[in-house]
Order: sequence, then C-alpha cells, then structure tokens
Amino acid sequence: MAIGAAIGFFSVAVAPSRAAFVVNIAPDGLGDVVASGTGSIDTTDLTNLTSGTVSTTARINPAHSVLVFGTPGNNITQWDGTITGPATFGTENGAEIANSTSGTFLFFNPEASPPLIYLPESYPPESTLSETDTWTNATLSSLGLTPGTYQWNWGTGADADSYTINIGSSPVPEPASLGLLGVGAAALLGRRRRVI
Repeated sequence: MAIGAAIGFFSVAVAPSRAAFVVNIAPDGLGDVVASGTGSIDTTDLTNLTSGTVSTTARINPAHSVLVFGTPGNNITQWDGTITGPATFGTENGAEIANSTSGTFLFFNPEASPPLIYLPESYPPESTLSETDTWTNATLSSLGLTPGTYQWNWGTGADADSYTINIGSSPVPEPASLGLLGVGAAALLGRRRRVI
C-alpha cells in the first residue's frame, strides 16, 4: 500500500513542469545584496520583435519592475507579448547599477508597453539560465526593495511560463524538488511501517 502510494505521488509530483525563471534577492551576510536567478524562458507565446544591440548595464529599478543580468552586446533579441504581473517590486525609482554580474544577458522589463524580455539571439528556448548580480555595501532598503514574492506570467497550456522574484524571503521550491522531497518522505513512511 505504502509503495503504491509513493509511486502514485512520485508520478504526479515530478511530472514535467512548465518553464519558469526564479530570482532570489537577499543580503549575503557580508554587507552585500545578491540577486541569483535560475531557470528557463519559454518564448513560444511571445513575439520576436527585433534583433540587434542593446545599450544597458546590469541594474535594478524596483519602481519599474526592471532587472538586468549579464552584459549586453550584439545579437540581442527583443520579445514581447501579454505578460501579466505586478507593476513594481519596490519604491526606488532610479537605476541601481550592480557592482558585478555574471551569466547570460537577460533584461526583464514588464512595465514597458508592451512588456519586454531581451535575450541573446543564440538562446535556445527553454535552456537553463544561471544569473547573478551583486550590489556591494547595500541593503534591501537602500536598493528600495520591498520584501515579498512577485510573479509575472505569460503563455497558455504547455507553453505557459513565469518569472518570479523573491525578495528577502526563502526561495519557493521548484515542482521537481517537491516531488523528490515527497518520494523521500513516502519511502521513509514505508520503511517505518515495515519496521513497526
């Protein structure tokens, strides 16, 4: 019985998940604020507007829901579409430039009309991105960030996607991680029942 329940739970919990990109922004305990993003972007239900160069730098502007990772260059693609979500994730109305950045160029600007996502032309759809921005000698307050979880969504069905920013809070577990946790718990319950 316990094994059957575990198998059933496993098959539901670790079913293929939709694409998603999640950013966690928090103090690092050393006097800096770090934004770490990971996940993928599904562009299927977005429109490829233009390609070319973008002149910007790694920065955050919470009052306009702007977050830029990486260094722009040539061959950037601009995507737009129906992206819904909060208008802001803080109060700061100026661009706070990151002191360091790493990862693929990713510029998320849901406040633009229409909302925009910039990615390298070479980005294979739904491939994993890993991004980091760091602001030295900073706090969430000095960057104008309001703690909480903010999520933007676009697309439908299998092509539905989301971009989430967690500020000063624990990261939200991804569906696959929850599935593995559930399998471990079910296995322990099954083992416990056999021992008793």
